Amino acid sequence: MKSIKPIRFLYVLLAVFGWSCEDDIEDNSNAFQVVVQNEFWRAKTVKASILDDGTLIIVASDGERKMIVQTASFQPGNYTVGVSAASEITYENLLSGSTVKTLPFLSKGTIEIARFNTEKPSITGTFRFDALTNNGLQYFFKEGIFYELDITEFNPDLLKPIEDGGDDSGDGEDDGDNGGGDDSDLPFSNHFFAKVNGNPFSTQVITVSVTNGIIGVMNATTTGLPSMTIQFPVDVTVGTHNFGGGNINAAFYTPNGIDRKGESGTLFINKHDTANRIVEGRFNFIVPQQGNPIEVTEGVFRIKY
Repeated sequence: MKSIKPIRFLYVLLAVFGWSCEDDIEDNSNAFQVVVQNEFWRAKTVKASILDDGTLIIVASDGERKMIVQTASFQPGNYTVGVSAASEITYENLLSGSTVKTLPFLSKGTIEIARFNTEKPSITGTFRFDALTNNGLQYFFKEGIFYELDITEFNPDLLKPIEDGGDDSGDGEDDGDNGGGDDSDLPFSNHFFAKVNGNPFSTQVITVSVTNGIIGVMNATTTGLPSMTIQFPVDVTVGTHNFGGGNINAAFYTPNGIDRKGESGTLFINKHDTANRIVEGRFNFIVPQQGNPIEVTEGVFRIKY
């Protein structure tokens, strides 16, 4: 593989990505690296492939950790993750037993394809995102780079988990870390999503408040209406609760500002970390109105109060 002198590589990064000289960047092509939970990780093997429909799939691994990056196209541009399965990222850590995946409306981030070299062919780009693990922890990935990755024939076996044979890194010195560093100084991001009569509710503003022992979570558009609110006690317990009774309520505010209270529905709390003041759960409820009831389904949230 052709080696790239550090000065030339730094120039390319500055020109293409606009990063500072202080960034810790490896100086060879076919490279894949990212900062996971404030800890640097670099893959030992990387495979990039383009499917018949134009989908780009990158599989990077070091035998213990693995990341799969997928975009809807290989063409240069920005691809948002956390919207659909067309563009998504999966991270597997065999050491900790955790898996991170960008799920719609519970993750956010961007994959940028900066350049596709048709002569080589090879692909270069950057990425950053945050997502939840299978244990409900929030992981942050930043300063991700894939640089001049050779396009190779797609091997579907590489999509399997590492323990099922989805790895070809082989033996060798480990250049990275376990991706499990301290994230105490990383920002927390509230998440809230639901469907209203089968249509995704466009959440742009999430507000969390605590008043008289009641947690109120409101999501709304930038104009403030329509909006949606769920309320539950600050000492809510893990389990299933019914809306419409006591201090557990839900409401939908219509575009004309009318407050429609949910009279039936379920709130399921699957985690309440009282030490860190984090609650996550699912919900659904129905707002009765003559001739056109409002049905809120597939509600999910993760908030810090």
